[in-house]
Parts: sequence; C-alpha cells; structure tokens
Amino acid sequence: MSFCTWNVRGAGKKGFPKIISDLRNIYKFDVIAILEPRISGSRALKVVNNLGFSDKFLVEASGFSGGIWLLWNSDRVKLQVVASSRHSITAIVAEGDRFWVLTIVYANPSVVTRRKLWGYLSAIRNCFKGPWVVMGDFNEITNSAKKRGGRGYFSNSGFGDWINENKLVDLGFIGHKYTWMTKRGVGEDIWVRLDRAICSVEWRVAFGEGYVRHLPRVSSDHCPIMLCLYSSHIPRGPFKPFRFEAMWLKHKEFDNVVRCNWGSHVGDLPTKLQVLSNNIKVWNKEVFGCIFHRKRRILARLLGIQRSLSERCSPWLASLEFKLRDEYEHIIEQEEIFWLQKTRNSWLKEGDRNTKFFHLSTLIRRRYNKLEGLKDLNGIWRDDRSSMVTIVVSYFENLFSNIPSSYDYGVLPNLFPRLDEGLLEDLNNPVSEEEVRLGLFGLSSVRVSCC
Repeated sequence: MSFCTWNVRGAGKKGFPKIISDLRNIYKFDVIAILEPRISGSRALKVVNNLGFSDKFLVEASGFSGGIWLLWNSDRVKLQVVASSRHSITAIVAEGDRFWVLTIVYANPSVVTRRKLWGYLSAIRNCFKGPWVVMGDFNEITNSAKKRGGRGYFSNSGFGDWINENKLVDLGFIGHKYTWMTKRGVGEDIWVRLDRAICSVEWRVAFGEGYVRHLPRVSSDHCPIMLCLYSSHIPRGPFKPFRFEAMWLKHKEFDNVVRCNWGSHVGDLPTKLQVLSNNIKVWNKEVFGCIFHRKRRILARLLGIQRSLSERCSPWLASLEFKLRDEYEHIIEQEEIFWLQKTRNSWLKEGDRNTKFFHLSTLIRRRYNKLEGLKDLNGIWRDDRSSMVTIVVSYFENLFSNIPSSYDYGVLPNLFPRLDEGLLEDLNNPVSEEEVRLGLFGLSSVRVSCC
C-alpha cells in the first residue's frame, strides 16, 4: 500500500489528468493528495472526476491559494476522513485489524499561519495517540542542510520545536535530495526539501519497513513524494550469518555450552570457532529460543494462572506464578541487552532500561541501511532487483578490471603526508602480546569498536 502527495501548483493545466494517470500506472500508489490545485467549484469537480478515483474529499482552494484534494479507491483502501481544515485533511486508514491516522498538510507560506497549523496538528495528535503520519508540503525546513542556494536558512515558525514536542520521526527519503526548486539565473537556482513525511514512534514501530520515495519532478516546481508501507525487496534465502548475542550470557547454561564445545574439539582456532558457532546456533534454536515468543507465552500463562487464583486458592499455581514472574523479569533483562546491542550507540549506559528507545533506534538504522534503489551511470534511479544487480556487478567489474586508470596520481604529489623514520620503525615492529591484550580488553562489552 502506498500514498502519494504532490503540490501540483495548478490542476487546471491541459494534460493534467493524463500526467496523474501515467504516474499512477508507473508507481502504483493507492492514494494521492493533490496540493495547491488552484481551481475550485464545478471546474475542480470536473477535473477530479477525470482522474479515475472512486472516492474524494476536497478542501477548496481560496482563489489561487491553497486547496487539498484527497483521492482514493474504496475497493483497495479503507479510509475515512475524520477532520479537515483549510490546510490539512486527517483520515483513519484501516489495514486488516490495524488502524492508523494519516494527516495531509499544505502549510501556508506565511510564518504566522504555519505557526497556527502546528498548534492545530498538536491538537490532532492529542486526539489520536496511536500510529500517526503527517505528510505533504510543509513549506519549511528544519536546518540548512535541507537547502541549497539562496539566502541562509532562518525560521521562527517553530517547526523543529513542534516535531520534538510531539516526539515525531522524519521518515527520510530515497531519491534526489530536494523536493522543490526555482530558477533565479545561471548558478543561482534554489533547491529545498519542503515536502516530507514524519511519523509518531508508534507508526515507525508498526511499519518498520516503511519508507518515502521522491518521484521525478514534472509539470510543477515540486516533485511528488510517495510513502510506501512495505519494502519492495524481499530478502532471499534462509541463510543468516552467525552473530554473538550478549543476552546469551544471562542464561545459566551458556557457560557450560561454550566450555563443552570449545574443550571437546582439537584443531586450529578457525576450526574451533566454526564448531562452536554451529553448536551455539543449535542451542539458541532448541534451548534459548526466541525471547519475544517466550515472553508472549509467559504472559499468556500468567493471565490464565492469575484468573484461576482469583477463583480458588492453589499453592501449586501460586508457586508457578512466582516462577513465571521471575522468568518474565529475566527475559525483560535479556530483551534490554538485545536492543542495546543492536542500537550500536556507545553513549548508552548499561542499566538504563528503555527497550522502546533501543528498538526504535534499531528500526531507524535498519531502514536507513536498506537499499531500495541505485542510481545508474546515466543518473537514473533503478529500483527493480535485476537492474540493481547489474549496476553493482558492473561497478565492481570496472573497479577491478585490467584497464589502467586514466587518473594521474602524480598531479597531487603531497596528497598523503610522509611518515618519519620513527613511525616507520614502529609500524614494522612485530605485534606484541600486550598490544593484543589491550586491544581485546578495550572492546565494548556488547559491540566491536570502530577502527
């Protein structure tokens, strides 16, 4: 399922329905919000009815300013509009048994009006505490990195403060860096990322694969942005590399597993490590198990036991309840270590139990590291798997080919500083046992330090 917003800067242009139809056929979005259509009344309805959507909700434009059209097909998307204003539309989206809130915005260029919109959206947030996404044209940026050209960045509308106060997360983007541009002369073009999607922590956790894609800019100075709930690339194969989990150290049998498997095999270090890792994987699957499944099972058993104890006294059930509660607290401790290890944040201190934060940090990093597309030699984004494979293979074939490079490394003779004799002598010395010991004992308790 995917959602698109686009500031079209006028929907009355000739050929506009054809452009929407073409983008829809290519990118397969299920919902589109058209911003700044600059037409209203019967003329707007005539255009909307030619766009091929069964359902619509319109916020009328005021002359040549504002306006939002939310369009969808009810046979594909279960969506109900619950609130609207001059600059936003809020709807509840249903997907199976899950519900989340979508707010489409077109923020006015006026700082005063934008500040009022942030207050209105905060009120919306107070009404809906679950998963929430706000997307559209915010006419605002959070820092100077979101702009190129023109005057320096300055804002007093409180946009960044509003994001922080409501604990929202920017969903980032895939594709070109800016969503709006204007020509001011040769070398004076201004590029800004005005369009974006931001979400609540609950939405980011519920849709860990969700991402935003910047589509090509056509017939408008804004590009469309598309929110996809799920990744278009499914991981291949069941193979998973071995990774040590620090939470294993909290299991009472782990020391014995390591001792038995390490001491019972004779061979070189790589062989012993391979045997140990293989046996730990078996132990993890058969004994340790998935902590999340174990936690759910324990909570279900506790619920049943406590229901029985509320009706009759049973020393055996009371003893079992005590053991399960103790096991539950132990799993919570293991879960904390699990997410702490995956966040890879060296500034986090052990003992700060905040698995929700650790989990969110991991989801954001995982989403950031995921490849949804690659740019080919012609500067065109390719998102199908076969094209991405071709780009990667071609890159490394050229990189490691026998064709000599045309780059003249003598052009920059002082690119790398020379090492003095003392440093060269130190580098040529054999590695001492003390250096190895300091390196090993200097590692972080749950991750490998960056070199």
